[in-house]
Amino acid sequence: MEIIELADQNFSALINTYPAVLVYFTADWCTACRSSGMFLSRIAERHEDTALTVVKVDADKFPDLLKLHEVSSLPNFQLYRHGGRVFQKAGTLSVAVFNKILRLAAQ
Repeated sequence: MEIIELADQNFSALINTYPAVLVYFTADWCTACRSSGMFLSRIAERHEDTALTVVKVDADKFPDLLKLHEVSSLPNFQLYRHGGRVFQKAGTLSVAVFNKILRLAAQ
């Protein structure tokens, strides 16, 4: 599993390039976001062979994306399959929810 930090407005290209993309909306000031980021990093190490790409989006750098993708609280996770959103969750992820994301990504 690869984690990519969004560097410019290439959001649409990223979600359309990879078959399964988990978008992680975060901010430096968000405490829950920091713990979620650590969780994702640990999970990424354990699931290196998973065909899931994680895209980290800094809410302060890309506020227009939050509005466009209906993000009203952080952290926020959205799973895209072949460019279409199939899952969204605000708040931290549990292992059970992350396993659900992995199952959805593999479909």
